[in-house]
Amino acid sequence: MASSPTVPGAGVPVLITSERPAKRPRVWRERPSKQELAQLPRFSALGPDQVIVVQSPSSAAKAAAALTGATTLGFDTESRPVFQPGVKSTGPHLVQLATDRTAVLFPLTGLEMDPLLRQILEDGRVIKVGFGLGGDKTKLFNKFGLRMRGTAEVSGLVQALGFRQRVGLQTAVAVVLGQYLVKSKKITTSNWGARPLSAAQVMYAAHDAVASLRVYRAVSPVPVDPTEAREA
Repeated sequence: MASSPTVPGAGVPVLITSERPAKRPRVWRERPSKQELAQLPRFSALGPDQVIVVQSPSSAAKAAAALTGATTLGFDTESRPVFQPGVKSTGPHLVQLATDRTAVLFPLTGLEMDPLLRQILEDGRVIKVGFGLGGDKTKLFNKFGLRMRGTAEVSGLVQALGFRQRVGLQTAVAVVLGQYLVKSKKITTSNWGARPLSAAQVMYAAHDAVASLRVYRAVSPVPVDPTEAREA
């Protein structure tokens, strides 16, 4: 049998092998449980006076004042749920945009869209950040022929923190911000085509948009203008 080669000067035989060392299995982070979520402080970034529902010329003017100049906005949509098999959703019925201080809700009636909203969604210089944007973009194109530009999918950024799969907004808020974003099934599956929206729907929708922005601020590798990120 051939002798093992030695390292010069060491005097200790070293066995040369072609086998690679075994890789350690990847340890993935676990999503927080319902019990763990409930122990966190509640996410409540905005008050009712910081939410604008665009439903009149005066509220449209307030929306323009709140959104003009922002380069990064939290984004989300809501659609009236469909419970019958084979029936397609006619959503979205609501689009939400948010700065750190204000959420603006745009109810969508029929095939009409507020000109300001369309301008922002089509403007690639204004980054719209959110979760599950692919589905939202498809719905907006199918219903309004709108090609949404300037988007950032936040779920992938949170997944990179060590999760096996992409996570939703509620998990992201818990992991990144250490807060509990309440997701009521009753509100989630409510009629988002109702006019007017209920107070509970308004705050639910507003917090979804601003939460997306807050998570993005925390995990984005791109530096953020501190004056834009300033909180209320």
